[in-house]
Amino acid sequence: MKSVNAVTIKELYDLSHTEAKPLMEQYTYPWEVLPHIGEFIVKLGESLPKEEYTEVAEHVWVHKTAKVFASAYLAGPAIIGAETEVRQCAFVRGNALVGKGCVIDKSIIAENTKIGEGAILGIGSEEPNKLKPAVYSFGLVTIGENSVIPDHVQIGKNTAISGITNKEDYPDGVLGSGETLIKAGEIA
Repeated sequence: MKSVNAVTIKELYDLSHTEAKPLMEQYTYPWEVLPHIGEFIVKLGESLPKEEYTEVAEHVWVHKTAKVFASAYLAGPAIIGAETEVRQCAFVRGNALVGKGCVIDKSIIAENTKIGEGAILGIGSEEPNKLKPAVYSFGLVTIGENSVIPDHVQIGKNTAISGITNKEDYPDGVLGSGETLIKAGEIA
């Protein structure tokens, strides 16, 4: 298995499926993109077609086919893609790109994150977190700052993810409930 430091953007993403393509094409590695994501989101958001996206708060654009539950919180800058559901108790803290066709259920998504197309957060039963059950609990998915979630993966409840992850980090495309995946930073 390749070190996360050696995985390139082209290996991690099919850039034809992301609105971040113009930003990502400028860099080789995913972590190089993250410090620029907020500025990019604002520029991109301002250029999005008004017949497809609504600016629901300052620098928060939601595709008109997306559904955001009343109890969800979205901080800007952020873009929520087409056919995505941001469900109850989801918390998106800003500088976030959420791809097309995602389901974000009971999740905390920190700053400078990219959630890949078709990712589903909050699946399965509530298993206790194996590393820190008192911290990663209540059925939540916790995505740390400066993280990347690849396209079409599923993430269980009571999980914690930090850093730039790739499909190989998700056996059979799934991070099961109660698991922790730390690829950067410290375990809080």
